[in-house]
Amino acid sequence: MWDAIYKDIKKAGGPLWLRLQESRLRKAALKNYAEELASHPIDITHFVDYFSWIEDESDWDTTNGFCQFLTYGEIDYLWANPERFIPYESMLRIYKGKGLEVQRIFVIDGATLGNQGALSNFYRAVERQRRLGLNPRVTSVKEVKMENRNLGIACDAVASLNGRVALMMNHPKNLEPTMVRTMDPDTVLHCGKVCARLWKSAKLAENWFTITHLDHSFLDAEINKDIELIEQYEHFSNTTKHT
Repeated sequence: MWDAIYKDIKKAGGPLWLRLQESRLRKAALKNYAEELASHPIDITHFVDYFSWIEDESDWDTTNGFCQFLTYGEIDYLWANPERFIPYESMLRIYKGKGLEVQRIFVIDGATLGNQGALSNFYRAVERQRRLGLNPRVTSVKEVKMENRNLGIACDAVASLNGRVALMMNHPKNLEPTMVRTMDPDTVLHCGKVCARLWKSAKLAENWFTITHLDHSFLDAEINKDIELIEQYEHFSNTTKHT
């Protein structure tokens, strides 16, 4: 199904997420996630830019102060790319400092474990976030697939922000990833419950490294450099807001 949709979009050109908002494609694309999502009004459920999905500051409103993120299939093009992870992880640190509780769960699969380059990128991302105080955990793709079946939404990962917004991500093989944002209360509730269950069963990053005998201390210099750049970006962001 995704193949046909992508073929139509490629002919028309333009950003993927904007094309998916068009009425002709929107419902068909949403049905790839779940039938019920296709019936939601566009102001409630819609596609967003995968790499720039924050729509306004209320996404990070700390009145509830609780954000849950499941991360799968994103390491190479997101968490190993400084242009993307530096501003994002800096932002998480800023809001965590204001009282936001961040629950980040990284998902590991056999393909990553069997590829030294991918495993190094995985370690670098998880360990960097651990040292930044974001306290990530690690779970297996098997656990995630089981939860997603219970959720009834065909997606690779989900996130829940402050109990008011849910995000669902798909990474079709060899195709550009897509992301759906919804404020539908039932969907937000269910996504939050999935994240909460996975968080409870996931292993602390440092414990997972110990169990798997994973030693990538040779990446320490790179991780320290990443953190230095993130802290510089964070300082710049805070200074800019107060001038």
